[in-house]
Amino acid sequence: MELRAYSPSDAGQVVAMNQASVDNLAPMDEAHLARLVALADTAQVVAEHDTVGGFAMAMAPGRATTASTTGGSRGAPSRSCTSTGW
Repeated sequence: MELRAYSPSDAGQVVAMNQASVDNLAPMDEAHLARLVALADTAQVVAEHDTVGGFAMAMAPGRATTASTTGGSRGAPSRSCTSTGW
């Protein structure tokens, strides 16, 4: 297993993990993921070979991320989001 920087080639697996946990997370397609990654100060995945088993994004305090970019319902700033498939 390795922790490495997110790559656009990881998008399909990250979106699939998010969808599997959508009861606890906001829905996200690949376009939405790309917008969030562009805002993130860091985006990381945990992978074994080519299989992504988890991901995390973090935004610095004060970053303009609200419900319109994160899918949240209250409009409160979001500073990180994580998911794991393992």
